[in-house]
Amino acid sequence: MRITTYHYLVSLLAYTTPLWASLIAGVLVVVTLSLSMYLVFEHLSAYKNPEEQKFLIGVILMVPCYAVESVSCLIENNAALFI
Repeated sequence: MRITTYHYLVSLLAYTTPLWASLIAGVLVVVTLSLSMYLVFEHLSAYKNPEEQKFLIGVILMVPCYAVESVSCLIENNAALFI
């Protein structure tokens, strides 16, 4: 039982993300960043209702932060410990 558990733990530590998953995630992060920045600039160029729009910009900026964090944790398994 101990040997089996040890080999299972070693196989978990040696896991690498498939290349196709990393590539798809990277492309989608670039799309997310570009669309989010477009939305932020659109809101800032038509900044007529500051009470509402400052919260909308905050919500829009959460999307690229989460996307970059998710991709970094997908590519590097130990990154979750430091983010």
